[in-house]
Amino acid sequence: MSEKKVTVPELGRMKAAGEKIAMVTAYDWTFARLLDEAGVEMLLVGDSLGMVVQGNTTTIPVTLDQMVYHTQMVSRGARRALVVGDLPFGSYQVSDEEAVTNAIRLVKDGGADIVKLEGSDYRLSRVRAIIESPAEQQLAELTEPGGTVLAIEDSANGLLGFAHVRQAPTPAALEGRFALEIARFYVDRPWHGRGIARVLMSACVAEARSRGADALWLLVYQDNPRAVAFYEKHAFHVVPATAKAKLLRKYWSISKRQIETSVVLCEGDPSRWRTLL
Repeated sequence: MSEKKVTVPELGRMKAAGEKIAMVTAYDWTFARLLDEAGVEMLLVGDSLGMVVQGNTTTIPVTLDQMVYHTQMVSRGARRALVVGDLPFGSYQVSDEEAVTNAIRLVKDGGADIVKLEGSDYRLSRVRAIIESPAEQQLAELTEPGGTVLAIEDSANGLLGFAHVRQAPTPAALEGRFALEIARFYVDRPWHGRGIARVLMSACVAEARSRGADALWLLVYQDNPRAVAFYEKHAFHVVPATAKAKLLRKYWSISKRQIETSVVLCEGDPSRWRTLL
């Protein structure tokens, strides 16, 4: 069995070749790891956890916060399998915009590779909005003037992670300083815990210093403890969040750090990063 990450194109190839594709439900790290090592191609984090884990009679009480929490556990246990996160009832029915926002959260904070929702008719517009809006918006942002994309690649596995450093309106806490924003920071899940994020962060600092900046800042959801812990470890400072956005602003003065890195600037067609967005 290959240890390479299963991708959507690989599933398409398997289907075309008549090969069997296994998808099993998992709600936590232990079962995700066991199923991943058994060779399952897809792991579904379903809102059925409302009955199986919580003891409810339906899936309706399950919240998005709960789905993010369980998807985080499964994504940490899955190195090879694709993780499918289920959008719970009430998280996508109101509007296309809300569906996009909640789908992004399930991917960004939960670690889902794929987002699942159910239904037909008006839900088709939700699916279309989720597919088109985030990817197109992010690709446009990655190629806008004033930004730099840093990437870690190797010949055997391709793109392992990337970061996007750009000029943006400076937060009030950094008024009077030349600060750059880390608008995107992503490491592909199989490479978590292997030093990739540390090297990528070092590259962001080096890039900011080369442009004359003396600070970096970014936004992160406060209920993503793994990300919060990583940034705090790298000396970011917390500014209290607004209740509505549930975001933390974190600032990092880079003037005291010495950086060496082998990360290369990413060139060429940014559409090849689409699977990581």
